[in-house]
Amino acid sequence: MPLQADELDDATRLLWSGKINQAVIAIRSLAEKGNVKAQLLLGHAYDHENPMVKRVDYSEAMKWFKRASSQGSGEGSAAVAELFEQGFGESSQ
Repeated sequence: MPLQADELDDATRLLWSGKINQAVIAIRSLAEKGNVKAQLLLGHAYDHENPMVKRVDYSEAMKWFKRASSQGSGEGSAAVAELFEQGFGESSQ
């Protein structure tokens, strides 16, 4: 899906240029459409403190990692396992 890859690049450029709210909206939209890289990006954003999200939310991180994992992403599967190992899997979706 080259178009989605270009859209993700555009969203990432928004992020780096400081337009964080616009970037998050664009990345979330791509993730909801099934873009694995966007799902992983959101998962990592919710898993760590950063300017992209207001606060760490392990449940939200787990949701995005599971979506990526369900599409065959090894990185997504590893992130799900890591969250479970850290004790954040019980109350997740």
